[in-house]
Amino acid sequence: MLLFGIDLDYLCCNKLYKEMGNIRSRILCKGKPVKQRFFQDIVSVMQNGVAIEFIYCSKDGESGYQLTAPICLYQFDGYWYLLGADDRSNVFIYALDKIETLGEEWTTFSLSDNLDYRKFTDDFFDITRVL
Repeated sequence: MLLFGIDLDYLCCNKLYKEMGNIRSRILCKGKPVKQRFFQDIVSVMQNGVAIEFIYCSKDGESGYQLTAPICLYQFDGYWYLLGADDRSNVFIYALDKIETLGEEWTTFSLSDNLDYRKFTDDFFDITRVL
């Protein structure tokens, strides 16, 4: 949206990017994040260190409840993905554009301080594994 020739979406995303602080290394993209439904909400949940719950429409068209500890957000080929772990440390990949509703689950979790998110994503991310 432009106002007096200024791209307001860019300004909002730029402000959000600066506010990410200590989780900025967990947002893996080229350049600054673009406007994406639920993006800001997921970043907020990641900052709070709590799990996230949502209704997700799988590639088979089935909608179901998901509960995950958000590890990182990853941009691939123009689309955003959430990599998250369940309570048994299984890692799943969710496309942000397939999340239908979103909420916080006040179950706290912690990630290793030594986790290299870029290496983790390079090793783990496989577009064929997106649910």
